[in-house]
Amino acid sequence: MRFLLILTISALVWTMNVSTMEARPFSKERVVRLADPTGDDHDESALYELLSATLAADAKLSSGDRAWCEAMLADAAKNRPGQECADLEYETAEGARGHLHGISTPLTLLYFNDPDCFSCLKVKERLDTCATLRELVTTHELTVVALYTGDDTARWLNEEYPDYVVNAVDSNRAVEEEEAFVLPTMPLFYLLNEEHRVVLKNEPSLNKVLQAIATRSPHTPAQP
Repeated sequence: MRFLLILTISALVWTMNVSTMEARPFSKERVVRLADPTGDDHDESALYELLSATLAADAKLSSGDRAWCEAMLADAAKNRPGQECADLEYETAEGARGHLHGISTPLTLLYFNDPDCFSCLKVKERLDTCATLRELVTTHELTVVALYTGDDTARWLNEEYPDYVVNAVDSNRAVEEEEAFVLPTMPLFYLLNEEHRVVLKNEPSLNKVLQAIATRSPHTPAQP
């Protein structure tokens, strides 16, 4: 009897919670917090799930909110963690050509950056002294590609990058013109596995990148 009473109360509480969730108005602020790579609440998987659930629910979204959610979902659906990333052709500062899916190391780290970005400069300074990444590149466990996506190639060519980093430009402007990658801010890292599937997406923190690499490479040095 007590078990049935507890079960009944639990069902009522669950029903009340569901009703409250359904009645709760759509929150753009929650979506924006999840989508912001620089915020503490940034979570690409949660963002995708929230937008998908919002659009699928029988909610009273205005046409403007629905269009906004659909656009945000389209961006969130690109290069999701676990998916194979979009392939990009690039050209190095030395004139060599390559593409992302042609990289054969177990891990690939994409460093989207801009020479005019102050935060990019600070991250580049850290890359220059990062023994962890340098060691993994030396042992052919990792390829690091610094990718410039703008059109000021003269400005890009005047920049210097660490010698273990492939300094490259998005030669076909696939990021800017085709939105093959959606970059809400700079700098941002993408970490890919040996199948070019996304491990980390739109990650601004080099510390988090190093943590993710450490869980996947048994030869990662103890100190970055």
